[in-house]
Amino acid sequence: MNSMKLTIIALITISFVNIDNYAQRNIYNTADYVLSSPTKNELYKISLGMTSLIDSIIVYKKSSGYNEKISVQYDSNNNIISKLKQEWVNNKWENLKRYLYKYDEKGYNIEYQIENWDNNEWIKNLKLTFSYNVNGDLITRLYEKWDETNWVNYSRETYSYEDSMLVSWVKEKYENDQWVNFYLRTYNYNNQNYMSMQIGKKWVGSKWLNDWKITYTYDDIGNLTVFLLEDWNDSLWINKSKQTYSYDQNNNLILFLFEDWNGALWEYSYKESYSYNPNNKKTMWLREMWDGNQWINYWHGIYTYNTNQNLIEYLFESWDGTQWGNGQRTTYSYDSYGNLISFVGEKWDGYNWISSDVSVYVSDSLGNEFYLYGNQGDLYYHTITGINEIGENRIYFSLSQNYPNPFNPTTTIKYAIPQTVGSKHALTLRLKVYDVLGREVKTLVNKEQAPGEYKVDFNAGDLPSGVYLYRLQAGDNVKVRKMLLLK
Repeated sequence: MNSMKLTIIALITISFVNIDNYAQRNIYNTADYVLSSPTKNELYKISLGMTSLIDSIIVYKKSSGYNEKISVQYDSNNNIISKLKQEWVNNKWENLKRYLYKYDEKGYNIEYQIENWDNNEWIKNLKLTFSYNVNGDLITRLYEKWDETNWVNYSRETYSYEDSMLVSWVKEKYENDQWVNFYLRTYNYNNQNYMSMQIGKKWVGSKWLNDWKITYTYDDIGNLTVFLLEDWNDSLWINKSKQTYSYDQNNNLILFLFEDWNGALWEYSYKESYSYNPNNKKTMWLREMWDGNQWINYWHGIYTYNTNQNLIEYLFESWDGTQWGNGQRTTYSYDSYGNLISFVGEKWDGYNWISSDVSVYVSDSLGNEFYLYGNQGDLYYHTITGINEIGENRIYFSLSQNYPNPFNPTTTIKYAIPQTVGSKHALTLRLKVYDVLGREVKTLVNKEQAPGEYKVDFNAGDLPSGVYLYRLQAGDNVKVRKMLLLK
């Protein structure tokens, strides 16, 4: 089985609402770490259907008492060029912070800058600069801080690849006018090109020293079954923790077991079990803690969906020793296109539901992502329904966001090949799907195609729920987007 390179793209959004934390985030997890940073902008340049983009979001914050507004601006290619954050103060919106983005001619994000509003002017704060190799892989990320007069180096990260596979990541800090090694991660793969090992090393004195190691084990169809974390004790690897995963016949995760090493034996720590409806949508999760003799209920989550399979309520409960008690709940509303337009957070005070801040992850049709925290939120969109609303009436090399997204189990992917990519003649085009570890799971297109607009259906009936990447390559041009399968 072939594998793509682990392209660095943002992975912080699970559907329009990521309240169930589908993937357990772990600082050692490859998918979490490698895919955690905003770099490439893979937004397509023409609309082959109805697209909704977020214009603004208003969030009401119970904890701080301030209301917050996020306003978004786009360029002619629908790249986000600014996000403005404001607070409602003295009956008007006051500037708080803004985020600025720059792109190269290929649409790759090459600069990201944060500015703070102070004394009626914007003050520079932090800048990230990105560079890429000829394949479009991120190779450097530079962090700089503003010292009131100049940008000053703070840290940088370097990514290395072999045979299109990420093999190392190095972080350096800028100290005493020079770059100093700080941390290193290396990646190994098995014969099926599944990531089999990840090792973290820290720089001590003048050399790299082992810090931790992760070993991955998979079943026959590629589901991760064991995640083993070990620490280095100066001479050998010592077990630290182990995560074990089990799946149902539809490849839905149904059991997650976490164990700690006590020096001689593995000891249970906690486990989580999951249930699904006939549409393979998660309806319940249960966390139980091990008390040394038996499993004890701890947390509980219940999901409710509308007829369109949009999540409309998430209820979180805790165990009081004898029964489940209300904890927190979030309700969601959608427009006719399935866009999230509002959410409300509440907590149980023992007698009634009262307003409470909750965390919500939001994504629009093009995958632009927003993290929100508040007791209520209202989202506003504008729609794009034709090419003329985006730019010139001509074909660009593009890969559209799959529709529907999230999907179960089929979705449609549209793409376009311009004449400028090669010539008037056909060229070999490849469209493949990968999981978040970079493993190829399906080839959708692998043939010569003439310049033009195309679409292909993808059936993921044999794949487990989760985030997948789909990669389009025509000549030297490469586009990658992500999609969410929710069963």
